[in-house]
This record gives sequence, structure tokens and C-alpha cells, in this order.
Amino acid sequence: MKIPVILAQEPAGHPPSIGSVPTIGAGTAIIGEGVGRLGAALVRIGQVQQLKREQFGRDEAAAAAAAFELDVKTFDSDLRVAERDPDRYLATLGERLTKSRQQAAERLTTDEGRALFEGRVRPALVEAEVGARRHANELYVQRGTALIDDTTATTLRLIGGTPFGDDDAFRRHLRGGYDAIVGATPYLGEVETGKRRRAFGEAALEAYGNAAIEAERFDPADPRWAGMDPAKFETLRRRAETAERGRRAEEDRRARQAKEELDEDKKALIAELDRKAAEGTLRVEDVNIRAEMRQLDPEPARRLRALALEGPSGRASDATVLRLVQLDVHSTNPEMTEEALDVLQARHEGGGRGLSLKDAVPLKDRLRQQRQALKAEGQSVLRTEHYQAEQLLRAAVGMPPGLVAAALGDSPAARLYLAGLEELTRRSRLFEDAYGGKESPLAVAADIAPRLGRALGETARLKLEELRAVVPFQTADALEAARPRLGEAAYRHYQRLLLEVERLEKQRQTTPAAGEKPKERR
Repeated sequence: MKIPVILAQEPAGHPPSIGSVPTIGAGTAIIGEGVGRLGAALVRIGQVQQLKREQFGRDEAAAAAAAFELDVKTFDSDLRVAERDPDRYLATLGERLTKSRQQAAERLTTDEGRALFEGRVRPALVEAEVGARRHANELYVQRGTALIDDTTATTLRLIGGTPFGDDDAFRRHLRGGYDAIVGATPYLGEVETGKRRRAFGEAALEAYGNAAIEAERFDPADPRWAGMDPAKFETLRRRAETAERGRRAEEDRRARQAKEELDEDKKALIAELDRKAAEGTLRVEDVNIRAEMRQLDPEPARRLRALALEGPSGRASDATVLRLVQLDVHSTNPEMTEEALDVLQARHEGGGRGLSLKDAVPLKDRLRQQRQALKAEGQSVLRTEHYQAEQLLRAAVGMPPGLVAAALGDSPAARLYLAGLEELTRRSRLFEDAYGGKESPLAVAADIAPRLGRALGETARLKLEELRAVVPFQTADALEAARPRLGEAAYRHYQRLLLEVERLEKQRQTTPAAGEKPKERR
């Protein structure tokens, strides 16, 4: 570290020599010189202090002005987010400018700072006021634009609700919308005002056109649409065509529904009259009155008159036909109809193979109830489950592919399948309204199928024992050896019996009786 060299600012006087005595004049000069030096030093000290005060005042004023500007800008930024009304925005910001300015001035401690503060803060004040006015103008425009948007939207709704043909009301609403848009020109501008006016006119015509469509009175050749934009007019025309197709489809649907309801009423009436005929209480007059009221078609009326006059036949239904119809009616997708049952019943009354009135009446009721149950909404999944349950029952008894073949053959499988099908229908949730069932169809099938299999196995076992007792040949080879002495007719007879024995043996192996284990094939 170097030791600084301190140089004297002024040359030092030579000290008086020892023993020398200054004169009076010389002493006075020396004292005057010292006083002058002291006065100059004091002046310099005063100047330095003044400079310090001025610098502090400048720093203090700058700091206060900066704090004021920061406070105003922060407040203004938050206020622009929270306040959307231009008048309240200006008033609130003005109050904050005054308050913040006063608070900043009050914190100043020097006259120099207070004198400089006003000059320092003035540019920030001007900037804040100009920015506030600009933002307020933007808010005025936004508010006015929102109001004109609401006005035109409300006017369009009024036009849309105007009954088509009330052109005076339409023109009144149209003028009101135009006037509102033109009134907003000061903040929209000429260009934007023109765009909005044209768009509103197009939208007004479109709304009036939709009112015409709703009233089913839209005519593409109507001069009202002459000034409409071609693309929008084409859209309106297609919309009118779509609406017309929709109305026609709805009319057709209602007509079909009415016809279906009428048909259901007729079928219910026929079932009621059939029951009276079965009880012997049906009168020809009852049938004629219903026919005159067009509640009965000619063919059912003719059949019911015959029943009223002659009474039902006492013969039983053809067993094969009855089984076939029962299997179909109890299925998920029955093909049988009430009209087909009437034909079978009339055939029976004529002496042919058909159904008695006693059997036909409950089958008609069941068919009608199942059809109504299957029409219920939300049943698609449940219907699928019920169909799957039917297939499980079919597999359990080894049903052949065709119901007709099973019915004509009077097979045990067909009889067991019908019994299982009836129980499934009674218990299935699909037919809750008709029969009170509350169970899952698949769960019911899982309960029924093993019982059907055991029953079928027991039936096959009993029939197998009977066949073994009447067939003298145990194998096909033994039968073939005896063919020359039996003759061709007897040979064919025993051949069919042996084939049936083999079929039953196989069935027994796959579906054993209760408590019996399946036999192993060798």
C-alpha cells in the first residue's frame, strides 16, 4: 500500500526567526489574511450544502414520481380488467390519480423535492390521462357494438316469431333494426355500418322465410324473396323441401300407427267374440252390429256368424298342427298371425286338419300379448338374450333344424322343447307385462336346460328298452345274415328299427339319465 503524498494547497509562510519580534503592522496583516481565509472556507461550505440539498431534492422528486407512475399503471391495468363501463372507468381512474399524487407529494421532505415533483410527475399524468381516454373510447365502442348486436338479434327473433303474411309487422321490425344500426355509425364507422345493415337485411328475410316454412306457406316464386342472396335462398328452398318431406313422413307414420291401433282393436274384438262362441253365448246380432260399425272385416264376420249359428265343432285339434303352432307362437319371433289362426280354425270347422276354437282362442291371446311386449322400447338387448335362451333349450333337447319336421315327427324333443319354451316365456323379464316374469332369460334357460336334458335321456332310455325287446337282431351284421330268409319287407322293417336303436344309443351317451354316467364309446 502506497502512502499518499499530500501536497499543500497554498505555500506556507516562513516562521519568524527565533528572537525576532514582528512589528504591529505585520501582525495586523497576518490576522486579516487569516480572517479572509476563514470567510472563503465558510462560503465554500455553504455552497456545498446547497448543492447537497438540491441533489437530494432531485432524487426525492424522481423517486416519488416513479412510485406514482408505477402505482397508476398497476391500478389502471387491474381496472381495465374489472371495469367495462367507460364512465365508471374514467371516474375511478381519475380519483386514483388525484389520491396517488397527493400521497406521493405528502411523503416529500424538502422544498426542493416538492418544487421538482410537479414537473417530474406531469408527463406521467398526461400519459395516464391520454391512455385512459383512449381506453374509454374503446369501451364505448365495445359497449355500443354489444348493444347493437343485442338489438339486431332481438329484432330477428321478433321477425322469426311474426306470423307469415303479417307484412306490416315484418316491415316495422325491419325498419327498427335498420335505424338501430345506422344510429351506431359514430362508433361503428361507415364501412362496418354498411356491412351490418346488409347482413341484417339478409338475416331478416331468412327469418321470415323460416316463418313461412313453419306455416307451410313457403313459395319459391314469392316476390318477397326477390332481393335475397342466391345461396341463402337456395338453402331456404332446400329447408322447405326437407320440412315438407318430414311432414309427409310424420303423416304417414301417424296413419300407420292409427291403422295398427285399429287392427289391434279388431283383433282384440275378434278374440272376445271367439271366447263367447266357445262358451256358446255369441249371437248373430252381436256380430252384425260390429260389422255395421266397421269393427269387423267381412271374412271374420262371416266366420263368427257361422259360429253363432252352428256353434263350434266338438272335434279336437289336429295334434301335429297344434304342436307346430304352439312351437311358433311361444318363440321370440313368431311367424304365425291371428289371421292364419282364423284360417286354421275355419279349416277345422270344415272338417279338415286345423285348430279347434278352444285351442285357437288362447293361442291368439298369447300371440297378441307377446307382440305387444316385443314392441316395447328399450327391449332390444333383452330380446336378444331371450332368443339366446331359446337356442340353449333347443340345444339341450337336440332339436332338429326345422320346427315343422320336429312337430310332424311327434318327437319327444319337440314336446320337451315346447314345455321348456312355455316356462321360459312365463319367467322371462321380456314378457313381464304380459305374464309377470321378472328373471333373466339366460338365467331361466340355465335352470331349465339340464332338466330337459335329463328328461330327454330318460325318454330315450325307455324307448330303447322297448325296441330291444322287439328287435331279434343285436347287430347289423346279424340282420344282414338273416336277410335271405326274412324277405325284403321284413328286412327293411328291422333295418329301420336297428337304425333307431343306434340313434337312441348315441343320444343316451351324450344325454344320460339322472344319476347315470355317460357311456364311453369303443
